[in-house]
Amino acid sequence: MAVGLRDDERERLDRGNVQNDAARTLYKQALDLVNPPNDVGRLLAARRAFERVIELDPSFAGGYAGTAYTSAFMVFWGRSESPDEDTRKAFELSEQALDLDPSFGLAYSARAFAYQSRREFDKALDASSTAIDVQPNDPYVSVYHAAVLLSSGEPGKGIDYAKRALRLDPLAPRTPYLNILGMANFHAGKYAEALDAFRRNIARGGPFGAHIQCYLTATYAHLLGRIEEAHENFETLGMYKDAFDWKGWIRRWMKEPQESERLLEPLRKLTAKS
Repeated sequence: MAVGLRDDERERLDRGNVQNDAARTLYKQALDLVNPPNDVGRLLAARRAFERVIELDPSFAGGYAGTAYTSAFMVFWGRSESPDEDTRKAFELSEQALDLDPSFGLAYSARAFAYQSRREFDKALDASSTAIDVQPNDPYVSVYHAAVLLSSGEPGKGIDYAKRALRLDPLAPRTPYLNILGMANFHAGKYAEALDAFRRNIARGGPFGAHIQCYLTATYAHLLGRIEEAHENFETLGMYKDAFDWKGWIRRWMKEPQESERLLEPLRKLTAKS
């Protein structure tokens, strides 16, 4: 899991795969704009930003890959009004990105989330593994691989890749690295470590949405003596009930039903007590 540039990656950086500096800057800004990704306004704004990247530099794979993964996210997070159309766009745009740059990892990450939206977990893991193979030192590729691993039943490996993303990009606060690290620890049964990751994300002003509120509430519920904090977080979760179908997302999110239950059961118990 050591971080270092391969010769081919160093060569790509030296020659530059983006001719337009404005496009590259906007691409990086759009990546962080997505978070928290269950916020439909952020998803739509990020999609527009990635489309603008394409306008600024049609030869840069990032604009197409970014638009692909926001399209996949619209479906994955239950925000799409036309899921079949958005899934089709995700695959088509990722293919355009790979035609321009076969080693652009985020294009494969976009395909992974499109497959996950269909609950095709094996295909999602294959696509995400390819993203790591072609671009192992991209922090977003690493952290999204962590997400795919944990949802596919391999949270221990997910922890390693989330930590890798943090080592690659330790200072950017508006990233999902700590949240996905917390989620991976949760499904590995490491609740104290999960709580630490979620708190670190909050402390540095990181993204926070209903999906993390679910995890934070369930984490407190699983930790002995923290039921009062679980109740407090559960009450806060109520503010999202009309805006985000978190129960449906949890059931879609995990390959194994018992892992969905690990998250849903404490929330269900708190519902009964409310």
